[in-house]
Amino acid sequence: MDVKKQNVILIFGALFIILSDQLTKYWAHTIEGRESFLFFIFKKFYNPGISFGQFSGGEPFVRIVFLSLFFGLIFLTSTIIIFYFLNKKNLFGVRYPVTFFISGIIGNGIDRILWGKVTDFIILKPLPYIVFNVADIFIAFFGIQSIIILFKRADDIWFEENLRGFKIIDPDFQWSFSIKFAVLSFFSNFLMASFCYTVLNVLIKNEALKDKMMGHIALGFLGLTLFFALFGLFFGLIVTHRSAGPVYAFKRFLGELKTNSDAKLKLREQDYHKGLESMALEVKELLSRE
Repeated sequence: MDVKKQNVILIFGALFIILSDQLTKYWAHTIEGRESFLFFIFKKFYNPGISFGQFSGGEPFVRIVFLSLFFGLIFLTSTIIIFYFLNKKNLFGVRYPVTFFISGIIGNGIDRILWGKVTDFIILKPLPYIVFNVADIFIAFFGIQSIIILFKRADDIWFEENLRGFKIIDPDFQWSFSIKFAVLSFFSNFLMASFCYTVLNVLIKNEALKDKMMGHIALGFLGLTLFFALFGLFFGLIVTHRSAGPVYAFKRFLGELKTNSDAKLKLREQDYHKGLESMALEVKELLSRE
């Protein structure tokens, strides 16, 4: 199965998870009291915590900040993993559990955006103190599966011959691009942080609470802004490395071809500009005709 077909399966699978979660939550909003079916009890709850009702207690401000950072880091990490495996058709078994795990997070994330809380409504009769929803099922199942597979297929994932040793190949291009990317990331996040800080400063009417919280909020916003700027710098270096690397390899191939007619160009699996390989073959064919 080629990468395009795999991606279609992943997209429709992700949409199925998100839609099934949202539709069942829509049905849950109509439940009055409680309903029973086989080993299940259906009763509507609004959970301000995470999956299976964890961290639903505690100080609201601390809980909201913690959960925002927690889910943000999970989503960021999972997105990086998906990006890393984007074009690896032989690693479909790794890509689909990570993608479906993120889909479950998105399902609960939609609830947080719309309602500020997650709708839970499924209770197992043998475990009456645990309440969850459809997204939680996918998060738990595919989260565990992702961790197991990432360790089980470590040799396939980090296959050394498919990895390009990281070093600055074209300093002018790589640093220029990465610094611009980092600056863009800094100011875009700074703008969003400034907006959020201003809104909170206006909405919080209690002056004592404002004096207590706004300093911490400002430091938190600044810390996150600097973090994403540094992340943008590092990400820019990686992306440009995958672009500059093939160009450097092609130049080296042309240099070797002057003294060795059997010179070959073989790019790494994650490299961009894969067309350079076919171009190298055309160059060798043209030279062989002369």
